[in-house]
Amino acid sequence: MPGVSDRIRQQLRESTFAALDHLVQLAVDQEVDFVVISGDVYDASDSSLQAQLRFHEALERLGRVNIHVYLIHGNHDPLDSPRIRTKDKDHVHVFGPKVGSFTANRRSDGQPIAVISGISYPTSKVTENTSAYFKRDTDKESLFHIAMLHANVNGDPAHETYSPCTTKDLVATAINIGLWAIFINAKR
Repeated sequence: MPGVSDRIRQQLRESTFAALDHLVQLAVDQEVDFVVISGDVYDASDSSLQAQLRFHEALERLGRVNIHVYLIHGNHDPLDSPRIRTKDKDHVHVFGPKVGSFTANRRSDGQPIAVISGISYPTSKVTENTSAYFKRDTDKESLFHIAMLHANVNGDPAHETYSPCTTKDLVATAINIGLWAIFINAKR
């Protein structure tokens, strides 16, 4: 970054970490029941060890106050990447390469409040429409249903085609499984 002072350069380097710290603090302050992360924790295939350690520290911080985290891996942080593994812990739920579901509970009383479904990228090259794999959990219709999908919606030519789907596909999936919310990390 030519022409940028050392102080500004350092602030820019720390800005991502500061944003993560602020998000974690907001979740703690607001006493949220859970956090969802829909892929591409790292937006580059060669994330630094410092970034990986800071992310794991943030997960630990959320765990200390019993905030659960539901996480899918995207094309920049697929399950087969050489990064530090985000392992399932009591409070961290990592989705695998097939659509899975977890039931999220309210922190205050432990009552079920949502079914969270998601699918992670096994590799960086997922070329099929994974939105079609989401199905309704008919045993839990009284709960909120949240789906997490990392996709290229409507074929944005400015981005690589990965897990391509259309808005129409997403609406059909939402209707099919009775979703209350869809969390998508999509390039538009």
